[in-house]
Amino acid sequence: MTDLPQTPSLFERLGGIFGIAHFLDILGDRLYENDTLNQNPAVLRLHNEKGRPGFKFTLMAWMIQETGGPKVYPGADMRTAHANMTVSDYEYDVVLIELAAVLTNCGVPQQEHKDLITLLEGFRDDIRAGSAASA
Repeated sequence: MTDLPQTPSLFERLGGIFGIAHFLDILGDRLYENDTLNQNPAVLRLHNEKGRPGFKFTLMAWMIQETGGPKVYPGADMRTAHANMTVSDYEYDVVLIELAAVLTNCGVPQQEHKDLITLLEGFRDDIRAGSAASA
């Protein structure tokens, strides 16, 4: 029996911890400073109360884990973590647009770019779960 080569995980294709940390460091700053996102009172409160370093850490830990890397995310599942944030589809799209710009600027290959956006689209409903007021 011949062992078939394993397809590298998205985590590996994004450059592992260091590759993901590189583009998420930039994305974290862009999301933290985004005027559209900060119009959401729950987002602004999170930013003001929790601070940028913790926000970036949880974002990176979650992304590392969800792309097939080590299980390092210490937070709640996305539905629970965003239950009271009233994230609209428009705000979610703003996050994806910011991510797309960062991935492009960081030279992330098109296939990994597409695969990461597809992965995040799969979490849209969970992240919006508590968002009935913004629908």
